[in-house]
Amino acid sequence: MRRLVLLCCAVASTVTAQSSVPADVTLHGTAGGSVIATLPKGSPIRTGATRSGWTQVTIEGWVASSRLGTRRDTLDRSVTGESTAPLRAQDGPRQPIVATLEPGTYLRKLSERNGWTRVRRTGWVRSASLRTGGAAADAEARTSPPARSAPPRDTQSRAVPPAGPGQATDPRGTSTPTSAAAPPPRAGSSGVSLEQAARATSLLSAPGGAERAALPAGSPVEILGRDRGWVRVRVEGWLPEADVEVAAAGEASRISATDLRADPERFRGAVVRWEVDVIALQRADVLRKGFAPNEPYLLLRGPAGDASVTYAAVPPSLLELARGLRPMSRVIITARVREGRSEPVGIPVLDLQSIALVK
Repeated sequence: MRRLVLLCCAVASTVTAQSSVPADVTLHGTAGGSVIATLPKGSPIRTGATRSGWTQVTIEGWVASSRLGTRRDTLDRSVTGESTAPLRAQDGPRQPIVATLEPGTYLRKLSERNGWTRVRRTGWVRSASLRTGGAAADAEARTSPPARSAPPRDTQSRAVPPAGPGQATDPRGTSTPTSAAAPPPRAGSSGVSLEQAARATSLLSAPGGAERAALPAGSPVEILGRDRGWVRVRVEGWLPEADVEVAAAGEASRISATDLRADPERFRGAVVRWEVDVIALQRADVLRKGFAPNEPYLLLRGPAGDASVTYAAVPPSLLELARGLRPMSRVIITARVREGRSEPVGIPVLDLQSIALVK
């Protein structure tokens, strides 16, 4: 009987249960290991085994395919670039964020559609942070190192990274204490917490950092997270297209197709801006590694002065434009490097972000 009881207890400790996190928590790759994601309050999770104060947790969601690189492993995708990537409840840029993934995080691909990839990852969360009530979560926050953050460059998520002490810096450089209490949030159309600026203020690149924009009183903002007196927000608006260019465009133009093939890991996730010739619009077959089945891509020659061939995966938003390009059209593309040297013949694969005809 005793053996039966012990067996039942062992099984119970590994059974997966569906729940949600009661407060913002960090997901670690291993129990006590490095942080791979941050989960906001209410994010759906599946809990599993427990070990020495840690609980195994599985998350699922959708990531923009342009933010993912491929790898040969059970975890066959990874977050590329130097900025965090939002994991969303469904495929679409306005869907609620269920986790913020750290650069380099490995993921398992489940499916793909409309330029989005559904992924899964299992990690570990401090068991105390999953208990109802704030005391346990507060204790974890005091003993755990803060998650690493970096100013994001992802066009899908232009949020200010959370961090910093319990003081805010206004545009004049004056530090003022922030209130621990906050008014209850309102629900936005995307399901994310929606509030507004209580007074004219500045959007900063980081807590206490440089000013990015001035927000008039009443400006609507989406609340993505709260951390020690700071609020991570997303602000949306419109700019004339002529006023927008690729960050560090000069550096992006200097990267060549030869560079990508010579050092593919170094340039994975980098943004390039090239003048190239369009050869044809094609669909990926089973021999083209690094593509989703039947994914459309442009066969390109260049950049200018380089006779190399490059593949550029075409997202749904640019597919109609790509179909209208004539063979040997000269275009300027902006794209993110998916693979610097793909199988089987070592051709670079890019994720197309914009395309314009050279007049």
